[in-house]
Amino acid sequence: IEDATSISVALSASDSDGAIVSYTINSLPANGTLYSDSSLTTIVGAGDTVTGAMLYFVPNADWNGSTSLVFSANDNEGTASPAVTQGISVLAVNDAPVAPGVVVNAIEEGPDVAISLSSPPFDIDSPSLTIRVAQLPTLGSVMLVAGGIETPLFTGQSLAAADFANLVYRPPQDYT
Repeated sequence: IEDATSISVALSASDSDGAIVSYTINSLPANGTLYSDSSLTTIVGAGDTVTGAMLYFVPNADWNGSTSLVFSANDNEGTASPAVTQGISVLAVNDAPVAPGVVVNAIEEGPDVAISLSSPPFDIDSPSLTIRVAQLPTLGSVMLVAGGIETPLFTGQSLAAADFANLVYRPPQDYT
């Protein structure tokens, strides 16, 4: 699963006249890091030999898809098997969208203040994002200004990411 701490990768081989004593990693999986221990402290490199049949793959952040490693099994007499490809599948998960908080400084009875975001809301899993207004200021109002028309926002309203370029905060009148 994408964003997993690690994915167990079992290496398997048999030897009809002896025992498998180690595995040589011929090539590494793309888009992540391979470890020989469940504590994820010992990185495995191409050409490394490991004695355990269990490896641990940590995918790169937000990556999902298929990758593979190639290994050879070594028996107790020093004979290596032909290379074997071991596939690894990393399933996608739905990452939560990211929306920055906004702080607006305004003067009582002053002009409307454009709301500018340090970064736009985004969802790494989807280019189309709908944003719902969760909370509005207790004083003043937030307006959507588009095509010369001003529309006050309300809690629960849906906005497109492009709407954020047209938001203004209207300070309260006669508030002390």
